[in-house]
Amino acid sequence: MLRALRALAMTTGLIAMVLQVPVPVFAAVKTFSGGGDGTTWHDISNWVSPGVPAQTDAVTVDKVSANLSIQKDFTAQSITVGGRTTSTLSAESFVFGTIVPTSTGTSTPAILIRKGGTVVLHGSGTIKLKGPFKNTEESLPTEPSVQILLQ
Repeated sequence: MLRALRALAMTTGLIAMVLQVPVPVFAAVKTFSGGGDGTTWHDISNWVSPGVPAQTDAVTVDKVSANLSIQKDFTAQSITVGGRTTSTLSAESFVFGTIVPTSTGTSTPAILIRKGGTVVLHGSGTIKLKGPFKNTEESLPTEPSVQILLQ
C-alpha cells in the first residue's frame, strides 16, 4: 500500500512538471486564396490553411488581382503582400490590428510589401507593428521605394 501511494505521488508530481513546461507555438502559414467571398479577411473560406489568420500566423497575400479587405479587428504574426502578382491589402476605417513577429530581429518584418504589393489604410483606426516594416528589394529604380496609402 505504501509503495502504491509513493508511486502515485511520483506520477502526480511528474504530470504536474510536464504541464508546467512551456510548449512552443509554431506559426501556421495562411495564404489568401479568395476561395470564399474573394475579398474579406474574416471569411474562413478565403484561406488555404483553414481558418481566419490569428496572432501566431504568417499571412501571405500574393494572388492575381487580389483585393483583400480587413473590416474587423485582427491579429497576425506577419503579413507579406505581393511578390509574384499584383495584390492589395486594405484596412477599412475603425479597424484595429496588431502584427507581432515571433522574432524581434530585422530578418522578420511585421509587414513586408513586395513587388506588386500595396497596403491601403482607410480613415481612422490603429495597426500596431511590433516589428519592422520592410519594402521589397525587388522594386525597380523607377518605382518608389516605399508606398503607403492613407485614405
